[in-house]
Amino acid sequence: MMCQRAKWNEKRTLKRRVPGVAAALVALGVLGALPAVQGGDLNPPSGAITSTNCTQLNEQSIDLPFTISTGGCYVLTSNLTGVAAENGIIIDADNVTLDLRGFTLTGVTNSFDGAYVTPGPHKNIEIRNGVVTGWGLDGVDAFAAENSRFENLRVHSNGSRGLRVGINSIVTGCATKSNGLAGISTSGGATVTGCTALGNTGSGITVGNGSMVSNCTSYGNEQDGIYAGAGCTVTGCSAMNNGVNGINTSYGCAVTDCAVTINTQDGIVMAENAMVARCSVRANGRDGISVGKGSTVSECVARSHVRDGIVLSEGACRLVGNLCENNGFFGDGAGIHIASGSSDNRVEDNSVINNKRGIDVDQSGNLIIRNSASNNTTNYDIIVGNHYGQIVSLPGAGFTNSNPWANFEF
Repeated sequence: MMCQRAKWNEKRTLKRRVPGVAAALVALGVLGALPAVQGGDLNPPSGAITSTNCTQLNEQSIDLPFTISTGGCYVLTSNLTGVAAENGIIIDADNVTLDLRGFTLTGVTNSFDGAYVTPGPHKNIEIRNGVVTGWGLDGVDAFAAENSRFENLRVHSNGSRGLRVGINSIVTGCATKSNGLAGISTSGGATVTGCTALGNTGSGITVGNGSMVSNCTSYGNEQDGIYAGAGCTVTGCSAMNNGVNGINTSYGCAVTDCAVTINTQDGIVMAENAMVARCSVRANGRDGISVGKGSTVSECVARSHVRDGIVLSEGACRLVGNLCENNGFFGDGAGIHIASGSSDNRVEDNSVINNKRGIDVDQSGNLIIRNSASNNTTNYDIIVGNHYGQIVSLPGAGFTNSNPWANFEF
């Protein structure tokens, strides 16, 4: 009886372990008993995770300056301190990954660059995960590194630029503070994302032609918050309390979904063929948004500027769906200003409220339609020679109007 019960239990156990056809075969006796299968240890060993196949650099194994002359992976396992009149870690090879692993490269008075890529140009360099501080020149000078990546670096209090990178590079998750020139400076074709620049003597973030800056913060830098060369995109960024302009671009750029506040000069200033969309600009020291010829400004909010909320200084621009409020009272300005010499502009479906002048047009040859103006000292100040819809004053409740191009004031 006990033997029969043991065999029955064994068969039941095997049926649980072996699904489908295998279970049936066991039950018929075709297959013998199968051993139980056990997984490996799910608990990793204690201690820090160590990169495999990487050369370890520490204060016991090297002195600075140290040159990497062979491609591969290199990791810091201690803090390292530089010496005067020398660079820290010098990269003189392609295909190098330098992982600081949370450690710090510290410079001294009259030192050179913390991490330096020699002229080559070199390519496929990655520097990541640590602090670079106190160097006499750049924290990281990788201007000669093409197609490279810089990630999770904290770069501060260096004598020149914080982080300088070459063409077609990626900078992500880096924080720069109190460097002697720009916090982050790139060559063309770069992507800068998720970075911060605080209190740098130069601009916070400067990128070359054809680059993208996204989801970055530039605060309290002595020059521009963000400067972008031709053909760049700046999106989802914040620029506040910078010493010159919040965002400043060359021609053919797009600035979208940005917040630009309390900068000393203009909020957003862009050269020709620009696009500005869905941005909030407030309390900048001169104009809120200033664009060059052939540009579009749409769905933006411009409030409390010393001069104009939005100014068109060249012509052939399109302004649509913007809100401009409380501009010009601390100086001489308007909600929307078409300056002398700026013609062939289309100004449509904007709302100007409580400005010194609502819509101020100082040049002939423009089209002004479907706008509304309320509580401005002067709602519309339009010189002769322009084309504009009828201005309907105080239309009252339940009004009707047969002119689809009419402008309103109330």
